[in-house]
Amino acid sequence: MTHSVEIVRVDYTNRKQRSAIPYLLYTYAKGLLGFRSEIKKPVLDGLVPGLERTQNAVVLLARTGGEYVGMAICFVGFKDSFLNQEAGSQLFMTKHVQPG
Repeated sequence: MTHSVEIVRVDYTNRKQRSAIPYLLYTYAKGLLGFRSEIKKPVLDGLVPGLERTQNAVVLLARTGGEYVGMAICFVGFKDSFLNQEAGSQLFMTKHVQPG
């Protein structure tokens, strides 16, 4: 069985999408590709509000089987001052999904 993947632009009024952003970042950071790093709670708590305030940020979520499994945080003219150093270093991520 194969799963189709849907890519959606984040709607900040959608609670599930808002909570997926810090969850996916934390999951990525704790994995091998994120060097099994810990992201501090204040960084995770401030991530979505910070992205909302950043006019040149676009967040895309990947969803399959009703679950958000990947994310891309994209910036036009990215500057380090837009995000905390810890959050700013993790711009693209995916979560492995087992087929069928």
